[in-house]
Amino acid sequence: MAEVVKLPKMNLVMEEGLIGEWYKSVGDVIEIDEPLCSVENEKETGDVLALNSGILLKILASEGETHPINTPIAIIGGADEDISELSAGAEAELTGSVEKVPSVKSEPASAESSEAKKKNIKMLPKLRKIIKSKDIDLDELLAFIGKDRVTEEDILAFEKSRSAVKSEPPTAISARRERMSGMRKAIAKNMMISCENTARLTNVTEVDMTDCINRNNLFAKKGQKASITGIIIKACALALREHEILNASLDGDEIVFSGEINIGCAVDVPNGLAVPVIRQADQKDVFAITEEIMSFAKRGQNGELTNSDMSGGTFTVSSVGMLGVEIFTPIINYPQAAIMGVGAIARLPRYLDSASEIPVPRHIMKLSLTYDHRIVDGAPAARYSLKVRELLENPILLF
Repeated sequence: MAEVVKLPKMNLVMEEGLIGEWYKSVGDVIEIDEPLCSVENEKETGDVLALNSGILLKILASEGETHPINTPIAIIGGADEDISELSAGAEAELTGSVEKVPSVKSEPASAESSEAKKKNIKMLPKLRKIIKSKDIDLDELLAFIGKDRVTEEDILAFEKSRSAVKSEPPTAISARRERMSGMRKAIAKNMMISCENTARLTNVTEVDMTDCINRNNLFAKKGQKASITGIIIKACALALREHEILNASLDGDEIVFSGEINIGCAVDVPNGLAVPVIRQADQKDVFAITEEIMSFAKRGQNGELTNSDMSGGTFTVSSVGMLGVEIFTPIINYPQAAIMGVGAIARLPRYLDSASEIPVPRHIMKLSLTYDHRIVDGAPAARYSLKVRELLENPILLF
């Protein structure tokens, strides 16, 4: 029997919530306790979990809408079940609870339309209180962010821009010389060796990480969660089994194929960069790889990494996505044949239907594979990147 999913009260003070991202689409099979969508309220961001299993027959509340608690947001039932009466009642209950932004017209807005826009702009109730307490002009804020949904980060960015305008001009910087540290010298030397001894080429591949992130979130609810870098290292390692040429090096006129898949993971350390190695990464699960990465990062910050930790790598993964970089050209960790650069994950619209007419929000990431063209041709490199993408977009193969 079909059931209406209602917006739950997620904490004692919650009165309404803003629908974030729908993880499921109409027609998807739903299991009990499976996340349906994310919801933001004054205290937190959480997931709405299914209380019964079945098929997601209808989504009533759209992303970006704000509704009171106990508002109908979806219907779950049997595949061929008639929900017309149930749907009509739910939609009637839903009417009037959604905050919508008025359409933008070309003529100058009147004072009345401006006030209506202020009332109907999408934001959490606590943000309206923050704006009032900080005496922020909402018109100026909306003009600054250029969108119809206000977040706490938008308010902070607006305040920062205002303080920058009011602040005194910066004092002149002083010219100086600074001797390179031993680590920086070693990094510079290795970079030059790589640039002088490789014929570098970079391929960029787009990956849809939505399903991977959703599956990882399911494991997180059970107390296990892998890092995105850990997941990508696992995918790269499995793909190297089928594409050995990317796991090779050049010795004179001989190509040396490695007997192990040991993935170097570039991590930030004080005054430089270190590349500790996850040995036999293809034989470890994503959670074990994540634990090693976290251990390496902690030891790197404390200056405890050893030469043994950083030797024996056959392929490298370098991620700067957490810093907002989307695409870059990583330098090969010579004498390896290739390195995979991991960019930021951004929520972007993509067409998934056969007619390419309906855009849906997806989590998109760019992978930048730099390889030594003396060893690896363009087609094998492309096939390797596509294999990594296939694994990441089918996370059941990784978890």
